[in-house]
Amino acid sequence: MSGKPVIIKTANADNVGIVANLEGLPKGTLLDDGTLLSEDVPIGHKIALCDIGKDDKIIRYSQVIGYANRLIRRGALIQESMVSLPKPPDLDSLPLRDNPKPLQEPLEGYTFKGYRNPDGTAGTKNILGITTSVNCVTGFTGYLAGRIKEKLLPEYPNVDDVVPLNHTYG
Repeated sequence: MSGKPVIIKTANADNVGIVANLEGLPKGTLLDDGTLLSEDVPIGHKIALCDIGKDDKIIRYSQVIGYANRLIRRGALIQESMVSLPKPPDLDSLPLRDNPKPLQEPLEGYTFKGYRNPDGTAGTKNILGITTSVNCVTGFTGYLAGRIKEKLLPEYPNVDDVVPLNHTYG
């Protein structure tokens, strides 16, 4: 291995990190937090940053991305066979999040590419973007966007489109 180990951990709640070194990291690599890799880990793959017990949450981006099928020891490569996913809810039962945003100072002197509504207010296209926190399920975003367009979009005439936002990372 050349250079320092680079692990991406985006939130304090995360119990996994993503290897960002181009050549991956070999077994025996010691990370800054004291984690010792128990096996070779390719670039873009997850490692356990602490012991994750059977049925415990696997957390990335402060979000639960799955549950451990068995004990996953700190420093282990997390493989799909170690993770179970909860059954997805029916589209009609998806909860709406109500996360109040902090008040921001008004912006002055900025413009954007929108349009003027008949009542004088500014408007933009209302497009719902769907993304994932892991690459292994990016194929699902296209399916989900299609289902939402077919089943839900007709009920929301102010929403112009639904698009999948896929990535090739991690």
